[in-house]
Amino acid sequence: MAWRSATHSASGRYTFASCALKVSDISANPASIASVDVRPLSSAYAREAVNRAKSSPHHVNVVGSDPRVAQQVETVLWLMASVLRRRSDRGWAVADLLAEGLTRREIGVKLGISQSAVTQRAQAAGFAEEQRGRVLAAELLDAGAAA
Repeated sequence: MAWRSATHSASGRYTFASCALKVSDISANPASIASVDVRPLSSAYAREAVNRAKSSPHHVNVVGSDPRVAQQVETVLWLMASVLRRRSDRGWAVADLLAEGLTRREIGVKLGISQSAVTQRAQAAGFAEEQRGRVLAAELLDAGAAA
């Protein structure tokens, strides 16, 4: 399924891309999650999503043919953005390595910390919450595309 995404940067610039959107494609940086238009590709729909993203929390907006599904996906992305904005640099280091598939032991060795410290940083970073949010958003998008 093709989607239109529009990304708002801190400089006020927007980047548009037509893509097959999967939640795993959403950057871990919440500032890069600006808006997602879940209607068929159209510059008018992308413009609507960008305009709405300017004033929405976390600069995240979802526009779709099914407003209920769009609102559900948007809510999940707002919650994910809230978790990601609170993540420390140390939390990002652990989360990025976990996302690459490294074990807690391998991460500990790489960062020079104990496995226990890796676990504590992953918990503080909201890694599990982020992963569940990605799965939920993907399932909602798939359900909306099938409808």
